[in-house]
Amino acid sequence: GIHTQSQTTHMVSYRESIANKIATCEDEVEKAALQHKMGIILCNMDRPQHAKPWFEEAFVTRQRVLGSAHADTMESMHELGMVYNQLGDFKNAEALLNKNLEQYEMVLGPQARETLQCERSLAALYSREGKFQQSEKHLHHCIKTQRATYGTDDLETIESELALAEVLGCERKYSEAELIYTECLVKQERLLGEGHADTTRTRIKIGTAEFLHYQRDHRVEQPSSSGSADTRSFDEICQNPVDENDANNVESSKTPEEVRRKPRSRSPVVRCKKALKRLLHL
Repeated sequence: GIHTQSQTTHMVSYRESIANKIATCEDEVEKAALQHKMGIILCNMDRPQHAKPWFEEAFVTRQRVLGSAHADTMESMHELGMVYNQLGDFKNAEALLNKNLEQYEMVLGPQARETLQCERSLAALYSREGKFQQSEKHLHHCIKTQRATYGTDDLETIESELALAEVLGCERKYSEAELIYTECLVKQERLLGEGHADTTRTRIKIGTAEFLHYQRDHRVEQPSSSGSADTRSFDEICQNPVDENDANNVESSKTPEEVRRKPRSRSPVVRCKKALKRLLHL
């Protein structure tokens, strides 16, 4: 994540304080808790490679002293699995998160928030590996359980729905992704407010999905106004959007009745760019 200078200074100071406590701590359980905390700090500083050994030490100690079914042990296993995922160690990440999910289901039950969070982490891992069907399966199960247990307006339910939309986008199922993003945006605007960072991020994702959908259907299969296919990346197009008239050429294929029913709006590129600017200035 992006941190301000003061936030970075605070985290460095806090990390040094925890390091000093670890060096002088003699109690194994307390030391493991401090090592786990150090791992969290380093992850927040975007240093998963440095967080890994701290989580590993905390996990080994907690498993030996507290047992594998203890809440603290399961928490360390979950964090370690996510770090392995970040570092691209998918084999170890899969093994840990699958075992972690089994333990959470056995100890806390399938409806516990910790269990569902772990399943969402496993779905994220599968998505990163390109195993989208397995990711979808876990996310659909999460969403079904969360809606039934915590309700459709629960923020973690919305988080799972957004994760599903992202997986669908990776599979180029843009229409399905847009629908879920839009439903989530309506709830976020009501629950968090239109100016909230999470709301704005969802607005950006809608614009991205709309643009990729449009590009797939109209710009990849058809030549651009220059006579060649538009092969620029999404970031490049955001910096130098396509011509507004060219981007809206799709409207000209609509019948007068369709145009009256749905007024022309800004192109997906422009909407996404405006939402991005708004996020950066929050």
